[in-house]
Amino acid sequence: MRLTKQKNKAEKGLRLRDEAHPFPRLCYGVVFLLLSGMIWGCGASSPYYKHADDRPAARGEGVELGDHRFTLFLIGDTGDPSTDPLEPNLGVLQHHLAAAGEQSAVVFLGDNIYNYGLLPEGHPDRSDSERRIDTQLQLLSEYRGHPVFIPGNHDWNHDEPGGLEAILRQQAYIRDRLGATAFAPRDGCPGPSELPLGPDHVLLLIDTQWWLYPHEKPAPEDCAAGTREQFVQVVDSLARHYDSQDINIIVAGHHPLYSNGTHGGHFPVEDHLFPLLKYHSSLYLPLPVIGSINPLYRRIVGYRQDLAGKEYRQLRVELTRIFRRHGDLVYASGHEHSLQYHPIGDQHYVTAGSGTVQSYVRRGKTADFVYSHKGFARVDVNENGTVLSFWTPGGERPGGRMVYQTLLYEH
Repeated sequence: MRLTKQKNKAEKGLRLRDEAHPFPRLCYGVVFLLLSGMIWGCGASSPYYKHADDRPAARGEGVELGDHRFTLFLIGDTGDPSTDPLEPNLGVLQHHLAAAGEQSAVVFLGDNIYNYGLLPEGHPDRSDSERRIDTQLQLLSEYRGHPVFIPGNHDWNHDEPGGLEAILRQQAYIRDRLGATAFAPRDGCPGPSELPLGPDHVLLLIDTQWWLYPHEKPAPEDCAAGTREQFVQVVDSLARHYDSQDINIIVAGHHPLYSNGTHGGHFPVEDHLFPLLKYHSSLYLPLPVIGSINPLYRRIVGYRQDLAGKEYRQLRVELTRIFRRHGDLVYASGHEHSLQYHPIGDQHYVTAGSGTVQSYVRRGKTADFVYSHKGFARVDVNENGTVLSFWTPGGERPGGRMVYQTLLYEH
């Protein structure tokens, strides 16, 4: 009896202490959430494969689908390349381009010049912005295929005023060196621009930053699709047209529509625990709870360049609504500094935004493959099917190493 009374008294004391000081319970909850994130939200510093059969080693010689017809290379966020020596990833890409020949194209998926696009003549950093784009243009000096650059948010002056002028400067600079079709869409318009890829594929190039950019843009009458409503209608109309002709569609834009990266609201555990490290490596100060404010905000509310942002959400809703009606459509993007592949229904969402930079990406969710590593994607159109593969720099091999390969669809 005495033991029971003592136990009840102790439990009552604990209950009173918890009610008077709820903070310990909050701490325990936060620790639980962080531990859950460590288990389920681990980053892919090594390749993540949802299906073991997609590991290149499991495929032997790879996917064979008859005679080769065309190759499309996809690489984004190349705006911060090392020059001497050449950025290894760009060196691997150059090796692939040389072997691909005329029946190929390469799309630079935006953020071609960090951080504010091509700066104006007379700006103290103009020469550095020229160096960044010249490093990429030199890869293409003897390339026999079709190169094209599309804009990203950094090319539009990093969302600040003067973005249209920055786009027009970059357009003129690239076209002067590579030709009139090497920068698209043109004149700061959203597109889409069309590029045939062999007899049965077409590439539609769109400027997704046009949708998000909050400052001066071309007047509606200066573009074939000068308003958001017109842009959506034209993309839908073109997709329907090519679908009726049994022509497979690949769409290229800067912003991803599915992502396991930071723009998708996913962050490493250290960002929650040590948020000041992003400002300086010596600020190793644990700030649980406080450190989670920014990651949670970006996941739930989002900044302009995050999937959760209001304008970005509208863009995603409109494009995915169109894409869902067209089987085997591929959408390629950069923006996230990682390699990702998300098969959603009959559509294929490919992110290759780690051209010269790399950052966190989590495993799982809708992704079949993710990897936080510099690299690029290639889409090989063969006689009987279309194959996606991701490539990264690897040791002494000039052609790098294939880290993922899968059959997208059969013809």
